[in-house]
Amino acid sequence: MPPLAAGSATSRRAARADRLRLIGHTEPENAAARSRTIPVRLTPRRGRRTMQHQGLGKQPDSRRAFRGGERNIWGSNLTMKTILLATAIILAPVGMACAADVNEGSPVAAYDWSGLYAGVHFGYAAGKSNLFIAGAGVGGTDVSDPVDPNGFIGGIHVGVNQELANRFVLGAEADLAYNNVDGLTTFANGGNTLLKSELKWSGSARLRAGYAFDRTLPYITAGVAAAKYELTAITGTPSGDITLHNEAYIGWTVGAGVEHAFTDKWIARVEYRYSDFGSKALSAAAGLATVTNVDLKTHDLRVGLSSKF
Repeated sequence: MPPLAAGSATSRRAARADRLRLIGHTEPENAAARSRTIPVRLTPRRGRRTMQHQGLGKQPDSRRAFRGGERNIWGSNLTMKTILLATAIILAPVGMACAADVNEGSPVAAYDWSGLYAGVHFGYAAGKSNLFIAGAGVGGTDVSDPVDPNGFIGGIHVGVNQELANRFVLGAEADLAYNNVDGLTTFANGGNTLLKSELKWSGSARLRAGYAFDRTLPYITAGVAAAKYELTAITGTPSGDITLHNEAYIGWTVGAGVEHAFTDKWIARVEYRYSDFGSKALSAAAGLATVTNVDLKTHDLRVGLSSKF
């Protein structure tokens, strides 16, 4: 019975081997070969298990390893950027405080208005003038004709400023302007006779006072004013025109303005002035008993540009 059992086991193994050969598989020659196991080593790589066979298995994919390394490189850059950003946020207040300390230690010097200056100006003048002749009207009535001159003016000015420690600025200025300021009206008792008024020139000598807001200086001004004023009768006859009045006036002027220093040298201004030149007797009536007078007042608006020395 034992030899028969051994033969039966041998027959079973032979039959199994035949079946395996039919399907293309070769049975290991002995039990030792069947029991041989393939050692496996686990290597950590991003949570994946890689089997390395001793002489049999596949080698790790180099492209996959490269991609893993690339991800590590970008991850390092992102970490570095985060650290740099956090450092900048922390140090920003420190830098601002240092900058404030530097600014407090070295303040920018304010503009100094002290010194001489000269410049040009132009603008518009609106005049108010009236011609009065007692008893020259119809039936011995008085004649009072408005002869208001209006027009453009332009001229030069020169002055000096002194800025005080409290930012008040005191100064003096003189100006002279050529005027294209005239008016035309009908003489009330002269038929077709026209009266032409003309302000030939004007000027002033004034004091100024202002308060400096660094490069901006609002100011007020007042002083003596002078002007040359003429009245002419345009008859329209062969005898020609007749000069009725040609006098220099002396009066007073007040005004206010604002100057701004765009650079250390150049200063722009805008200024309003009111001038009252008073009244004078009509020149043509000199030596006569007739009471006459011609008065003159002006409102000027001027802009100008000055150069500081």
